[in-house]
Amino acid sequence: MATTLNTRIKLKYDTYANWNSKNPILLSGELAIAEIPDSTGVAQNEPTFLLKVGNGSSKFNELDWISGKAADVYEWAKAATKPTYAATEITGLDAFIGQQIQDTDTQYQIVKNGDMGFKLQSKAKGTEDWADVNNITLVPPALTTGGANGTVKYGTQEVAVAGLQDAAFVTKASIVAEASAEADKKIQALDAKEVAVGTGEIIEKISETDGVVKVSKRALAATDIPTLEIAKTTGLQEALDAKQ
Repeated sequence: MATTLNTRIKLKYDTYANWNSKNPILLSGELAIAEIPDSTGVAQNEPTFLLKVGNGSSKFNELDWISGKAADVYEWAKAATKPTYAATEITGLDAFIGQQIQDTDTQYQIVKNGDMGFKLQSKAKGTEDWADVNNITLVPPALTTGGANGTVKYGTQEVAVAGLQDAAFVTKASIVAEASAEADKKIQALDAKEVAVGTGEIIEKISETDGVVKVSKRALAATDIPTLEIAKTTGLQEALDAKQ
C-alpha cells in the first residue's frame, strides 16, 4: 500500500465579479482568492489579487480582505490627522532656517530715466546709496497715417483728429461754389447805388473807398452858375440890339 500521495492543492479562485454575485458563505479557514481587474476602486494598485479567509458564518462580501499590519509603525503615524508641534519642540530648527533662508531688509525704488525709461534701484536699510538693479525702457508708439480719413494711427490705435475731416477733405465743387458766392457779394458791394437828381439839384461829389463808389447830391446854389460872356451865349447880342 502506497504511503506517499503526490497532490497539488488548488485554492478557491474566481473573478471579483463572480465572488460578489455568488456571495457564498466561506467555511472556517477557507481561503478565497479574487482577481481584481482595473478601475474597480477596490484596491490602490489595480489590477491585482486579494484574499479573504472564511469564518464559517459570514458571506464573502461581509469578510475583510487579508492585510499585512506593520509591527514597527506607531498608531499616530497611521492616523489621518497627524500631531502638531511647537517650533521650540523641534531640535535644530533655528540653525536649519538660518542655513536655508537669508532674511534681508532691502528697499526698492523706481526712478525716471529719460523720457521713456525707468530704473529699478535697491539699497540695504540704513544705507545712503542706491544701486541700479535693472533698466526699464518703454518703446514710444509710432505716429503714422490712419486708415480712415480724418484719423492718425498712434501705435495700433486709430485716433480721430477733431476738425480734420472738414478742413482737409472738402470737395472741389463746394470750394468753387463758396468762392463764387463770396466774389458775387464783393462785386455787388462795389456797385454805386443809383442817385436820382431832381430839379434844382446837382451831383456834389463822387468818391471811392476800397473799391466802393459813393455818389452824393445837393441843391443848386447861385454860385454854381458860372458868369458867361455875351459872345458865348448864342443870339443874346442880337436880342439886346433889337431892344434898342
